[in-house]
Amino acid sequence: MSMFRTVQSQSRIITLFAHDLEVNKLGSKILDYLKSDTTHNFTVELSNRFPTQDQLKYMKQFDSQGILGQQVKSLDKLMILPSFDAVYGSSLTECIKNGVWDPKTSLWVDWEKQKLGNTVKSVRQYLAALEKEKDTS
Repeated sequence: MSMFRTVQSQSRIITLFAHDLEVNKLGSKILDYLKSDTTHNFTVELSNRFPTQDQLKYMKQFDSQGILGQQVKSLDKLMILPSFDAVYGSSLTECIKNGVWDPKTSLWVDWEKQKLGNTVKSVRQYLAALEKEKDTS
């Protein structure tokens, strides 16, 4: 099997950035919905750490609805901090205490397809769009 074929058959990664799922019920519902999907080839990665600066910059490129700015308080100020600043990679619980992360929601990201959202509805719509895309190809 060629290297390209091997990479093609690997599942995509969808990351869910969420703090305490026992407290954050919306994050828990998003995770449950993603895990229940068996028709698409992706792996759910759960992260309770704040994204890196590179991840924030990448997400901002395809965040046409401003979801990232809703989730991350003072996003523009954070993005100009040095990449080694303590906020990057710190626990989301700590970020909530510092007023950087919205505790009411979570953020899911499909890195390969460049999609993100913060509600169960956004996940549902995204997976439905993937299904339509699969049917037309």
